[in-house]
Amino acid sequence: MIESIIATIVGSFMYDNIDFFKTMKEQRADGYEWAYSPKDHNPDVPAITIEHPVTKEKKVIWVLEK
Repeated sequence: MIESIIATIVGSFMYDNIDFFKTMKEQRADGYEWAYSPKDHNPDVPAITIEHPVTKEKKVIWVLEK
């Protein structure tokens, strides 16, 4: 039972962020690497963001850089 719940949550997360995972795979193949670089979210770039609960500002913590 718990396995079905976990699989559903992971599946939903992957489906909701499919553009991010597709872009990540392409960039990793092109030689990009993960870098810790907290900054504001660029809406033109697929990303998994962290949203401030009060100000609703979206931040990105890890980015792919060449």
